[in-house]
Amino acid sequence: MVATVCGPSIGGILADNIGFRASFGVSALMSLLSILAIVCACPPPRRCSPSPSPRAAPRLREIMALVVNRRFMTLTGLAAMPAKIILTGVCFYLVPLYIVSIGNTSSMAGRMLMVYAVMMVLIVPLSASLSDATMRRDRYVSVGTQSFPD
Repeated sequence: MVATVCGPSIGGILADNIGFRASFGVSALMSLLSILAIVCACPPPRRCSPSPSPRAAPRLREIMALVVNRRFMTLTGLAAMPAKIILTGVCFYLVPLYIVSIGNTSSMAGRMLMVYAVMMVLIVPLSASLSDATMRRDRYVSVGTQSFPD
């Protein structure tokens, strides 16, 4: 979530100041540095008592049980997948293009994406706790997938 909040705004500022190609270079360098930091910071593997064997991969029967589960497929096909496609297409592609096309900078587009992430940080825990408290998760999912008229 930190990357979602900070990444777009920092990326927009970098793109405005040093250009798009150099911004991608900085991003690649930071990714390599983070991999290096993770590798160096991890403790060495230690020997411990044998643990139970890891759980096997799902069997075809288990996968088919999900495929034929009407509630799961309805939620996945009619709510989760379209919501993710719309989020990616609109929020992360069209909104920045629109903001830049009306004369704003890439930094402003990044700040707008940061507003989305901050709102998610604030709203998701609240709605999750309310849905858990009321045990009416279906209503929260249906309200969350509604499109509101202009």
